Amino acid sequence: MNQNETKGFNYGFYRWDYGPMSNEVLQDLDYLSENSLLEKTENFIGITNRGLEVLRSSAPLLNRNEELLKLIHKVIREFGHYKGKSLKTIVYGIPKIGERILVGKTEHGAVLLQKLPLEKARKRFWIDDGWIETLAILLDKEICDSLKRGIQDAKEGRVTKYEPVKSTA
Repeated sequence: MNQNETKGFNYGFYRWDYGPMSNEVLQDLDYLSENSLLEKTENFIGITNRGLEVLRSSAPLLNRNEELLKLIHKVIREFGHYKGKSLKTIVYGIPKIGERILVGKTEHGAVLLQKLPLEKARKRFWIDDGWIETLAILLDKEICDSLKRGIQDAKEGRVTKYEPVKSTA
């Protein structure tokens, strides 16, 4: 995607012990797990029912970015079935982007892939402010649960009439 000046996910990667590494991916994985969107164990990462619900709710955004998602799905189809060691062997056997050296021959800690600057992107994942705000609510379990409780309270009549506070001074 970077070579085609297409900006999807915004991660940088560097060479590490078990393959290309991104601290940002690990931080996002922790966030998604902490908010019950993914189930994460030592040998498994999978989507939860809550994660599926968020994806269904985000269908209009995903449909709008279908062209970009097709590129991501292509990579998943090609490489998603490999286990870690096999995938590392494949990745370490390809040339580093823009260079003649193989990924596996680069120095430990060397940058393999930098984030594509927005100004260099010919295509990018489209998301407006409204969707950013919507996703901030949907992805945060505590906020989302609180909003659902509030909606349920309103439906069941558990509301208090708003009255402005009057000054006694």
